[in-house]
Amino acid sequence: MACGFRAAILTLLFSPCAVATERMNFTVWSHPVQLRYGEVHNKMQPLAKLPAHVVDRYADSKKIMAVTGFDLDMVRIGANGSESPVALNDHYLHHYILMFGEADGIHKMLDVASSDASFARMLTGCHAMIGAGVHSFLDRLRLEVPQQRNQQSNRFHIFGSAAGAEYRDNPQRFDAPFRWLIRQPQVWAPTLHIINTKSSAEAGVEGTAAWSPLIECPCTPQ
Repeated sequence: MACGFRAAILTLLFSPCAVATERMNFTVWSHPVQLRYGEVHNKMQPLAKLPAHVVDRYADSKKIMAVTGFDLDMVRIGANGSESPVALNDHYLHHYILMFGEADGIHKMLDVASSDASFARMLTGCHAMIGAGVHSFLDRLRLEVPQQRNQQSNRFHIFGSAAGAEYRDNPQRFDAPFRWLIRQPQVWAPTLHIINTKSSAEAGVEGTAAWSPLIECPCTPQ
């Protein structure tokens, strides 16, 4: 049974700050997520291109993006295009993982995952929270081209890991001199683990329990 407002449409905002010769900010949105009451979204979304001006800025490899922080929110898009924050007791964000970097390297990693089920599990859902899959693949690239070890390390990174509902009003910042370095950033892909916990009464579900039976979703794609 769907929620009272039929389906939730959620958008993730990711605003990294990059340092080259001067600071810059930009915002990207995930693909919409639509969930019925009690339904779970827990998977990596398709790769999406970064804004053209960001890609162009680092395309010649003369500069490397140094990420100093990011802010994130989950919003609902209205029929008129307006944005409003999704209440924390409306849709629960268990965790998010944001993959961000160079297209060729990420495509190569996803190609390996398409033929290796064990490796694929390390990149998706709750298995990806510790980042073991990405780190093991970057280690593999460094071994393949040892003379370019530093360049391979900066091809892409993941942000967020096990962070969940703590995301709101909780800016993520890296104090100097610490930065995430990304060479030729081109694409990004979020893994989102969300459950629709909208009030069972509003969803038309029988019962008058004072607490939601959906306190937290399991690490499954159901």
